Amino acid sequence: MKPQGKTAICDSLAGILEAPSKNCAQHSIYDRRYFDHLSKPLNARLVRDASLRCPAAIDGYQLFRQQALAEALATHGPYGLVASCLAYHEGNEHLARCLSRIGLSHVREWGDLFDGQAMFRTFTHGEWVSHVMESDHEPAWDSWLRWAKARYDLPFGGVS
Repeated sequence: MKPQGKTAICDSLAGILEAPSKNCAQHSIYDRRYFDHLSKPLNARLVRDASLRCPAAIDGYQLFRQQALAEALATHGPYGLVASCLAYHEGNEHLARCLSRIGLSHVREWGDLFDGQAMFRTFTHGEWVSHVMESDHEPAWDSWLRWAKARYDLPFGGVS
């Protein structure tokens, strides 16, 4: 619990961006330099919102790490296309709303935080299975499709 009247350093993304080495707990305590890769790609319009907390402060830590890696690969790697992706179960409302405390109403909005070279995309497990089912595929995919259909209780035909 933070003391009344004091602001935790993670409560202000704008404050962190002023001096990540001093104001970012991940950087100053653990020497994890995510902002080395994400300071520039962060959407300036959103950062100006004084209520925006650091995305890594609450439930966005893993996505933040993943986005930092994607941005580093897009900026410094030999790749023409880099995407950070999240596959999720459509009925997982906790995951869907987990970023609300940093101002995002759905996890799909994560990519709106960044204007970098790496893109962010989400899809449900059902959307992925549908894509595989609708694509031309070898019979080798049939066992996986049967497993995914049963595992996620997906209402698909075509593979039995």
